[in-house]
Amino acid sequence: MSEEEVSSMRWTLLAGLVGAAGGVLAWTSTRHPALCSGADPPKTQASQEGLTKFRSWLQSHGAQMDTIDVAPSSQGAGLAVQLSRKPAELCSWRAWIWSLFRPQQDIVLARFPLSTAITSKLITSQPGVQLLYRQLLETNTCDERLLTMLFLVVEKLRGESSKLAPWIAVLPDSFDTPLHYSDEELAQLQGTTLHNATRILKQNLQLKWEHLEPICKDLLGRVGAKDAKANFANFLWAYSTFWSRAQTFPDPIGEGQSQAVEGIVPGLDFCNHDFAASSRWTVFGARTVGEEAPTCISLVARRRDVPRVGEEVSISYGDKSNEELLLLYGFTVDDNPHDMIMLRCPLPPMAEWNEVLRARVALLQRRGLSPQLFLHATGIRGAQDIKAERGNAADRLQQLLPEAAWDTLEVLVMEPRQLAQELEAGEGPATQQPSPPSTPVEAAGLRLAVMTTLVRLLEVKLAELEGEGGTGSLEDDVQLLEGPLSGPGGKANRRLRDCVVYRAGQKRIVRGYLHVARTAVMEELERMQHLLRDAEEE
Repeated sequence: MSEEEVSSMRWTLLAGLVGAAGGVLAWTSTRHPALCSGADPPKTQASQEGLTKFRSWLQSHGAQMDTIDVAPSSQGAGLAVQLSRKPAELCSWRAWIWSLFRPQQDIVLARFPLSTAITSKLITSQPGVQLLYRQLLETNTCDERLLTMLFLVVEKLRGESSKLAPWIAVLPDSFDTPLHYSDEELAQLQGTTLHNATRILKQNLQLKWEHLEPICKDLLGRVGAKDAKANFANFLWAYSTFWSRAQTFPDPIGEGQSQAVEGIVPGLDFCNHDFAASSRWTVFGARTVGEEAPTCISLVARRRDVPRVGEEVSISYGDKSNEELLLLYGFTVDDNPHDMIMLRCPLPPMAEWNEVLRARVALLQRRGLSPQLFLHATGIRGAQDIKAERGNAADRLQQLLPEAAWDTLEVLVMEPRQLAQELEAGEGPATQQPSPPSTPVEAAGLRLAVMTTLVRLLEVKLAELEGEGGTGSLEDDVQLLEGPLSGPGGKANRRLRDCVVYRAGQKRIVRGYLHVARTAVMEELERMQHLLRDAEEE
């Protein structure tokens, strides 16, 4: 499964979430792995027994963990996978030879059985309740993700009677994602897309739980846990557990065939994130002698990248922005190069749309666009140097903006005449570009309209972030990060720091693009004036 497909699963959540909010949500490489999902402080001595039981449980189901342990992270990231001994391939006297001639060779660090992967296939085969779980899917009462969350609630409340009890016992009980923030903590995100989206998401989850609660009660009765009381907090725990630990991986369905499934792989789910990850996981290539199809997920590292004994074995969660990292996993990364911001192009209620606006929306849909812009942090690196490079800001801006963003703005400012021409051109490929304006003056006018609209959208967003309804200036955030939040602290301090890192990144992106866009507008105005003078002289 490609990294893009894995990332797509995460973004499905974000897109649906912010669609309800009226918009769409939008890793420098660190030396140490970043916090994993909902990381609790290091486990107490009492829970070491739980870790031993968990290891035994995995091994009893076919896991091979001779070289790794699940143990408290040395970086304060809850539990983590650590290398406990050198793989056999590195202990041979020939190892140094192979390291010279085959540094890219994969070394298997661990194998985790697919039979324990928590997927819809596992859930709908549970004795005594398989028919009800299947019915929930067949009637579209639950999709596969929601079914997994419901299953997690039931299995957690079953306690020791659950076959998953050894795994559930070592999972975090709390999370540092915004869904679990207090009102005071959530206020630290005011003005950001994530602030409003979190509130709407929590409301939507509350409605879902009201519908699922009687079903959950029925399931608990059928599995012999009728005295257990499920509540919304249990559902929030299951929701956060799923989204912070799930993977998309290929499930073999026949010889040479597979289908993509979503699920949680116990054991693998304790690997923390690092952009420069030492390891990766694979299904194909994990087949052992005598097997017709893979039966496990292998955790592998290239020979030259195998961690030292005692170091964490990390994997990459993908190139995610701080917005996505905070929402799904409860952490951020300083100076995240994959950061981005979403600018929503505000539209009036549909009942107030006139014919021109309807035409704009129709053209956007034909081109596979939507009234929102995604601006990436990488685009504004060194943007402050633009002032010293007069004469190229307009071209630089068009290069910085993603093509979809520029095309969206063009449709939103297009003259009605040209808009009608584009629609009358009939059906065409979704990537069809607008017809170029007929004169240099018209072309300059369109460019100027696009840039001016972008400036206005950026100014509105900056006011939301730094104005009265926001969280203050970027300079204030930088002072917090360099001062009170620069050292270690407890959960409250960790949550506050993540909020400040995220919102400061948003402000930095907006300021950078706004600087370039304003300079570009001034240059385009000058160019427009020259064109008009030339036209008059002709």
